[in-house]
Amino acid sequence: MRRVVRLGFILLLALLLTACGWQLRGVGGGAAGLDGTAVYVDGSPARDLRQALAEGLANSGADEVESLADADLVLRIVGDSRDRRSLAVDRQIQAREYELRYRLEFELENAEGDRLMDRNQITTVRGYRVDRDDPVGTDRREDELLLDLRRDAVRLMLLQVAANKDAEPQAEDNGDTPD
Repeated sequence: MRRVVRLGFILLLALLLTACGWQLRGVGGGAAGLDGTAVYVDGSPARDLRQALAEGLANSGADEVESLADADLVLRIVGDSRDRRSLAVDRQIQAREYELRYRLEFELENAEGDRLMDRNQITTVRGYRVDRDDPVGTDRREDELLLDLRRDAVRLMLLQVAANKDAEPQAEDNGDTPD
């Protein structure tokens, strides 16, 4: 009898969670509003960024295309970088806590080459503590955080792409002023 009650409780809890629309971050196609949009990724992103982009585009419902001719949108990856700085030091002036920062720069164009978004930068930040007893574990933790930061940056970028995919093309600024 207890098993039946426990199973019923678990099923009720699962029903309540799904009924309110809750889902894990990054799960569920079309979350970024790019369902069926053909996206060409321009630039030479590193392997880790390329993988995060492929996952992000798939999760957002977009179709990554290999040819510029097949694209609805052109997502130009201008660059990415990471930084680490000390947040706290101990009495021996050795870092006890670090801040890890990941930056992703991108531009967005439509298939005709008209700019929909100027160069934009996404920055994600996390802090972590140094474990003196396990330096290898600390390095592994930093790698895991960098992966999370990269995925978060891609997710935020794709939300901006979805918000601007139907925007009017921006006028080219050639420096001339009207008379």
